[in-house]
Amino acid sequence: PWAIAFSESRWVAGFARRSCFPGIPGNFPQERSMNERYGFKGECLRCLGNEFGLKTYDLFEEAFDQLPLACLVSERILCVHGGIGEGRWDLNALRSLKRPIDDKILFNRRYGWLYNILWSDPIEDDEIVEGGAIGVHESPRASTSVLFGWDVTKTFCAKNGLGLIIRSHQSKRDGLGFDVMHDNMLVRVFSARDYEGGGNDGAVLLITPVESHDGSGAMTLSVRPQVVASAHC
Repeated sequence: PWAIAFSESRWVAGFARRSCFPGIPGNFPQERSMNERYGFKGECLRCLGNEFGLKTYDLFEEAFDQLPLACLVSERILCVHGGIGEGRWDLNALRSLKRPIDDKILFNRRYGWLYNILWSDPIEDDEIVEGGAIGVHESPRASTSVLFGWDVTKTFCAKNGLGLIIRSHQSKRDGLGFDVMHDNMLVRVFSARDYEGGGNDGAVLLITPVESHDGSGAMTLSVRPQVVASAHC
């Protein structure tokens, strides 16, 4: 996830980098209210003055509203920031979205599935949840976001022809930078080590095409985590 308090110059560098290496943003850039609450608007005003700073901030927001919400790798791996929510949508619904996608759309209950792409979380395999670890449950994050179980992940992947969902959105104190869950169909990856002093490792995933082991010559995708250990180890 991108930190909101970064200066405008880092956002410019970020846009330039994404023009060469496409990716998806975190939940903060997609929500104007979050950018105001956590300091990005104030940083623009502080560095550039009230008039030009506000104009610059508005232009950044217009750019953020054009950013993609997900990325599909080789038609088999879906990358999102948060999760799949209730899983009652499909990839064609995502493809048909028209931009800009602003707060009015994100907070419209008709588009609750979009909000959950940014904010929902999977129920972990060993997590004890009231009502059981399957299905959809209320999230402690917000009334409009949910927790989803392994059955939701498997059904969604089967319906959309996917082999894996990759998501971030969660840093675990003193934890690894990645987790594999939901019968190997979902991976959490978090690249920022020692996030907010939490002593967590950071990780990225290396995805490469490899020849399958059955001798058919067919290609499959290899997903390998690369971990940077916490500096507090």
